[in-house]
Amino acid sequence: MDFKKGRLDSTKKTRDQLIAENEALYDALNAISDGFILFDADDRVVTYNEKQIGLFPSVADVLAPGLLYRDLLLAQANSGQMKAAHGREKDWAEERTKQHQIADGSAREQNFADGTVFRLSEHRTSSGGIVAVRTDITDLKASEHELKENEARFRDFSESASDWFWEMDADLCFSHLSGRYEELTGQSIAKTIGRSRRDVFATSTHTISEQEAARIEASLRDMEAHRPYRDLELTWPRVDGTFGIYSMTGRPVFDENG
Repeated sequence: MDFKKGRLDSTKKTRDQLIAENEALYDALNAISDGFILFDADDRVVTYNEKQIGLFPSVADVLAPGLLYRDLLLAQANSGQMKAAHGREKDWAEERTKQHQIADGSAREQNFADGTVFRLSEHRTSSGGIVAVRTDITDLKASEHELKENEARFRDFSESASDWFWEMDADLCFSHLSGRYEELTGQSIAKTIGRSRRDVFATSTHTISEQEAARIEASLRDMEAHRPYRDLELTWPRVDGTFGIYSMTGRPVFDENG
């Protein structure tokens, strides 16, 4: 009797441990900021976290263990939320199922009718199933779009200005020169990009006075020390062979790491 009782206690303890481990795993999944779904080798839902439901409320009612991924896609397509699926719901579900089955970890983007954008990635498990991760990147895409617009506005401004504008990278090599640079100096933008100002001055055939050389060297030291400089004046040949007097100003731009 004591032996049998011991076996029952051991079985009960093992079951309790499994329950505790499952609860810990579920808590861990719900702590993830991304949507998560695990599919078995037959492409049926095994489990998912609460974030997945929050990210895709249009299919929350149908999402359940045992649901085929293709049926989940059809429900999503029929909800009207998928821009790419409008009018071709079944074809879209078939295409997405094939992409899902590749499960090589590569990421793709999915655009919703309400403007939401998600990054999707699928990873094959050792048992033949698939782990699917969904990340809301709507704010990231909006920031990227705003950055591109700001860059385009800057380029348009620099190209239309009467002066020329320049940018240098962290190594103090030219990364951008506006179109007026060639017009005013006769120097090739293509041959200047990627070079430092010190290199440009050193390889120039134009003779610079001692006073200008001293001013140039002082500005170069300021740049190399990441200090701003203003109104560096020097004489430089124009395209037509005449000489112009130019005034240059520059200041460093620091990132969040200084």
